[in-house]
Amino acid sequence: MKCPNCAGTVKVLSQTAMFCLDCDWDNLEERDFSRKTRPVDVEWYTKMQLKEYRRWKEGDFLRVQPDWIGGYRYNNRRGSGYQTYYFHRSTVEAHEVTPQFQEQVRRWQKRQLPVPEDEKIKEFAWTLCVLGDELLKNGWSYAMIDKLPPYRQHKWRKKRLFRLCDLSKVSETFRITA
Repeated sequence: MKCPNCAGTVKVLSQTAMFCLDCDWDNLEERDFSRKTRPVDVEWYTKMQLKEYRRWKEGDFLRVQPDWIGGYRYNNRRGSGYQTYYFHRSTVEAHEVTPQFQEQVRRWQKRQLPVPEDEKIKEFAWTLCVLGDELLKNGWSYAMIDKLPPYRQHKWRKKRLFRLCDLSKVSETFRITA
């Protein structure tokens, strides 16, 4: 079956429910959860913001991988520090329309809140990191990954963490999509 809007590929969910994989056309039933959910209001969220303002639970973070991981480790006897998990708005939107999340919404007593203006992320820290897996998905080769200094070493390239600021040392043009 072809899309009536763009003649693209149509994904059929049932006899009456379909959507296009190439454009925004669909004939899916509209659902109104507006009294409990708010539209995404920022470009990037931290894990703590998703918990506090968008009402995500630990189970949500098990299903959704962060788009970026930023961290800082200082040297003391325990080698402690912190990591910040960043989620792009497209990731948040995609998860919040899943049946599992919508089932949570039905049980909520309180609704989502917007992120306060002073807590919105304006820029990322220089320690912003990307997983090797994400680089491979976006066309990087193993040779390119091996040239990067790892922020966190792992025997598997896919699991290594690399600082975003180091990517330009290997590739003059790069793009990572969320």
